[in-house]
Amino acid sequence: MQKIEWSEIQNDIHKLCTKIIDTSNCLTDNIIAVGRGGLIVATLIAYRLNIPKIHNYGLSSYTYNNQPGNITEYQLPNFLHLENKKVLLIDDLSDKGNTLRHVTNNLNEQCIDHSTCTLYIKNGTSFMPDFYSRVFPDDVWISFPWDL
Repeated sequence: MQKIEWSEIQNDIHKLCTKIIDTSNCLTDNIIAVGRGGLIVATLIAYRLNIPKIHNYGLSSYTYNNQPGNITEYQLPNFLHLENKKVLLIDDLSDKGNTLRHVTNNLNEQCIDHSTCTLYIKNGTSFMPDFYSRVFPDDVWISFPWDL
């Protein structure tokens, strides 16, 4: 298990925001956060980049004992509010890549122009986000400060 401290989160968020700012075509005033863990990362990025609107895309893809499961959606953003807008899709981690692929496919179906961002990725992810700060081995469980 890799325990991540808040100071590391802050440094990695700073790195991510620098990358996003350096890619001017990714600047936006709308974020879609993949709830739950992505909401925390999205909020930190939104404050740093002064992005006022965060929309939740609530879904679950892990069981209560942290095993991969089926993707279940429980809250969708109002896609009408995102038409003709550039959106930044944010999650905490691209582990296998299934969750981000699912959300991205839905955004593409809705013709929502978006870039993708995760705090971290794992080596074997099948979904490579446009922005991320660090890479971890596949076999490492990442423990975020907000995890119980």
